[in-house]
Amino acid sequence: MLLRNELSTTLSLDGEWEFTLGDAPPRAIVVPSAWEARTDDKITDGPALYRRSLIIPESWLGSVIALECDAVSFHAEVRVNGQPAGAHDGMWSAFQIEITPLLRAGKNLLEIEVWKPGGRFPLRETLSGFLPDLAATFGGLWQGLRLRVFSWAAFNDVRVFAHGGGWIDVQGRITGLGKRRKNEIVVEVLDDHNNSLARARANFANDDSFAAHIESGKIANWNPLAPTLYSVRASLRARDAEIARATRRVGFRDLEIADGKIMLGESPLHLRGVLHWGWDAACLCPTPTRDEALDMFAKARALGFNMIKLCLFAPDETMFDAADETGLLLWLEMPMWLPRVTPALRELALREYRDLFSRLHHHPSIAVISLGCELNSQADGDFLAALNRLAREWFPNALHCDNSGSAEAYGGVETALSDFYDYHFYTDPHFFQPLVQHFHRPYQPGKPWLFGEFCDADTLRDFSLLDPEAWWLTQATPLDRDDFAATRQHQTRLRDAGVNDGGAALTRIARQQATAVRKFIVEQTRANSAAGGYVITGWSDTPITTSGVVDDRGELKFSPDEWRQFNGDRVLIIDRERRRRWIGGDRPANQAPFVWWQGETAEIHVALSNGGEVALALLSCQTITTLIATPTVVNHLELGRQAFDAARYDEAIAEFTIVVTDDPASAEAYYLRGSAYYKRYEDAYARNDPDADGEDFNRAIDDFTKAIELSPAYAEAYNYRGLAYAGFGMNEQALADYNTAIQLKPDLETPYYGRGYLYETEGKIDLAIADYRRFLELNDDPYWEREAEKRLAELGAGP
Repeated sequence: MLLRNELSTTLSLDGEWEFTLGDAPPRAIVVPSAWEARTDDKITDGPALYRRSLIIPESWLGSVIALECDAVSFHAEVRVNGQPAGAHDGMWSAFQIEITPLLRAGKNLLEIEVWKPGGRFPLRETLSGFLPDLAATFGGLWQGLRLRVFSWAAFNDVRVFAHGGGWIDVQGRITGLGKRRKNEIVVEVLDDHNNSLARARANFANDDSFAAHIESGKIANWNPLAPTLYSVRASLRARDAEIARATRRVGFRDLEIADGKIMLGESPLHLRGVLHWGWDAACLCPTPTRDEALDMFAKARALGFNMIKLCLFAPDETMFDAADETGLLLWLEMPMWLPRVTPALRELALREYRDLFSRLHHHPSIAVISLGCELNSQADGDFLAALNRLAREWFPNALHCDNSGSAEAYGGVETALSDFYDYHFYTDPHFFQPLVQHFHRPYQPGKPWLFGEFCDADTLRDFSLLDPEAWWLTQATPLDRDDFAATRQHQTRLRDAGVNDGGAALTRIARQQATAVRKFIVEQTRANSAAGGYVITGWSDTPITTSGVVDDRGELKFSPDEWRQFNGDRVLIIDRERRRRWIGGDRPANQAPFVWWQGETAEIHVALSNGGEVALALLSCQTITTLIATPTVVNHLELGRQAFDAARYDEAIAEFTIVVTDDPASAEAYYLRGSAYYKRYEDAYARNDPDADGEDFNRAIDDFTKAIELSPAYAEAYNYRGLAYAGFGMNEQALADYNTAIQLKPDLETPYYGRGYLYETEGKIDLAIADYRRFLELNDDPYWEREAEKRLAELGAGP
């Protein structure tokens, strides 16, 4: 457990260190970071030696000085002035090592030798999570570190438990306390303006532990729609002076299961999560910035999600703080997957789980805790029970699961520790309902079902986003199998299969199919009144999966409007009648769920799934006669794209016109129709066609303008409108649109060429050359590469 005193002096050790990995020569490295993000070596597990000097003031030597590390992966040995100071195992938890006796006034040498999971510390014995199976595990001083100077007392083992209705319990212990009669601890609840709303004096025990209880009617409850936060501050005072302080930010809420339903306060809660493995191709460790976390949350909510499952990893504090502030729920899954449970791993898990729970337990966004994922019989009952006691001790106000995926499905040890049933059904749509029926037994205790991960649907990767190629395609990784062969060879494989557009059309089709699969399975889930929620796999595309809802650049792959129709707070479900048939006895008369024959009498059940107190509310049950001549479903947007790709622009315009007539809010359809108008005139003009209609440019500009009105961040629409303006000689308007397109999407290549050409015509040669060169960096079309190089040559510049 860490000693805490916010009044203590600290010296940050973040910044540049000398770094040596294995036999490589020393080099500079910035801390905090994973060393794999700073080197090409993704395989060497150690030793990695970090060295730097420290200047210690003489005034510090009468105090206790500790090295405090927020997280190191995995094994750290600390030396001060060449003498061993201590060691730590565990890649997710913070630790302190006292180094007071080894320091001297003035200059000191601090060395930290680090090993990541690998050979010396086997992967399955280190609680590494799932990240190593995506490409490579990470090592190093990946979170911040500092020296902390304790001159007086400090808090230890601080626990802050906030409940709905303004109830809070604070417990802890004091280290370094002198005569207790001269000291007191005051606990306060503060609002975001630092105003005190309630306070109480803590009660001391003989072992220097303390406890305080506060009830206040001035405190609002925390919930996803109104995530009100407060600070809880414990102050140790001696002779009217504050000598130690510990503060936690909390939200007051109650989360429980009542009558088989998940309840947040007085309201039913339906959990709709997306699975996140912590993958970050740039950082390799889960340390998102605040802006990155907020962007992730906004995109997840746009698709209808209200929760993110942190699957087998624990990020730094940034993500938890952002979730608290925005009201997004989190499922914290501890990093135990396929473990080899040795005595050392048992000790590691009990210590690291305790330390993580101590650090994170006050976050109101953490709604669900699972002890591990798809555990087999290696994790025995006593081990799970001990971890479960820890989890419930620190998170009394959360839902708990011992084995996400269920013991019975993965050959694990069955217990009665979980608050809900959790299955990981990855299956074809027609097998989903049989799987649910197979595992559902009415005689079991009544608990909600939470699919801890399920419903993946891989898409064809957008290969244009891998230019330049990602490091995991060019550098050696520790994976035993070559999961990247298909991606490395995508150009050859697609060409051999007769695919000439780089797979762009297949990518669009795959994304439509992925949406259809998710829609069917999620609607089947929502139609089941026992379903408390689900977690869809997954958040981002990774080196070995393309089931993410965002692509390799973090952009959404799917339409938020379309996804919220089946993944929102309230979802309409249709069902049909049930019949039986006599075939020597009664048999189910199975019928297609969404198809009726012409002239058939149909009984349609329309239901509202809200995931709440009444999960399925019947809205309509009536018998109608269908009068369907030729029941067809046409995707006019896709037909328009296909016609556009084949240069059949009249046909494309007709298809896109149907879309904007049916859905006037479709920015994409307006953009595509505008593109078709533009290309129709451009092609006709190039052929010297006397029937070329100059009004197509005006039509294109109108459609691009409408697309921008509907979607103000539509960079492609700005670019194409700029092209149309330039065609009319409206260079000022064209330049403004090119600038906006580049600002919105710096990696969009075409506006650089258009802007470069405008600069060239205006005699701004240096600016034109810079834009043509930037275009060449981003472009992968041989024709336009030659055109840009030709422009540069005419300007007397090389590429």
